[in-house]
This record gives sequence, structure tokens and C-alpha cells, in this order.
Amino acid sequence: MQLFGINLGKKRFEFRCSGCGKMHRGSPSISYPRPIQYYWIPEDERTQRIKDSDDFCIISHTSGTEEDLDFFIRGTLEIPIHGVDDPFIWGVWVSQSEANFERYLKTYDSDQTGLGSFGWLTVTMPYYNQSEPGEELANVECNVEWGAARPKIYVREYDHPLFFDQQNGLPWDKAVEIAQLALHVTDD
Repeated sequence: MQLFGINLGKKRFEFRCSGCGKMHRGSPSISYPRPIQYYWIPEDERTQRIKDSDDFCIISHTSGTEEDLDFFIRGTLEIPIHGVDDPFIWGVWVSQSEANFERYLKTYDSDQTGLGSFGWLTVTMPYYNQSEPGEELANVECNVEWGAARPKIYVREYDHPLFFDQQNGLPWDKAVEIAQLALHVTDD
């Protein structure tokens, strides 16, 4: 709301990046195209061992067998930013049991409000990754609410900064720090 040319509402998130020098406007949105396990499969074996899309992924642990499979779905994990309307959004992947994965696929084209599942985060997240660089987040359990659009991911109560930030929100300066890390990750 504006009164006499003064914005009385929340501010728009923006910052000048110390990594690239650009002005970034709008709340950060970082997305992972595939779960981390996708990249553990040798590139020349991916077409045989992986079935995937932008929303689903099935990975076979051994070439040519369907006995040992991992199932993943994509969702959004939102973290509020203090004083800002739009949250920091992470497009993440979570593991699913075979039964939940199949149930998710069967109801995918309909409103899934009221449906959900359990999953483990299967991405690396700069700042939140407390394991070795390039490894997935360790032991971060999530509730997945399927809903009418892309599933929403909520970290279960756990002594981890990601849980606390999702519950309490991020101060502006911390959101900038995390965004700069996430926007300028290198694969060294």
C-alpha cells in the first residue's frame, strides 16, 4: 500500500551480488534439475538406469535391473524472508517409497490436496549442507504435501539450520548470503 508516495508494505527483496556485481531483484529461487543421485550414475549409463522428467525420477542401482530402485519427486521448499512478501524458494527433490511414488503418479493429474508423504531431501544446498561439498544433505526428513500444484516440502523438526530457517524465516542479510552462495556454486 502506498500513502503519499511512501510504501507502507513489505519491501521487495533485492541486492547487489558480491560474486558477480549484478543487481538481483525479487526473492531468490534456486532449482535443482535432478536429484543428486542422478549425477552419481556414470553419464554413459544414465539412459539405461534412469527414467526421469522435470517432476519424477526413478534410478536403478545396477544396469538392466528393476529390483533395486530409488524413487524421487520434485517440490518446492519455501523459506520466509523477514519483511518481504515472497519467500526464498528452493526447487528440491525428495525420495519416496515405491508405494508413495506410485500413488503420487496415479493422482498426478488431479488435485492432490490433502494427500502427502514422507521423504528425504536429496539435493545439496549451499549454506545448509553440513556434510562434505557435493554430498546430499544428511538425515533431513521432510513432510511432502502434494496439493493442487507442485508439492510443498516441509522439513521435519530437527536440530538443523534448514528446519529453523523454514520455521522462523531469514533476516535480509542472511538471505543475501545464502542467495550469493547458491547463485555462484561451482562444480570444482
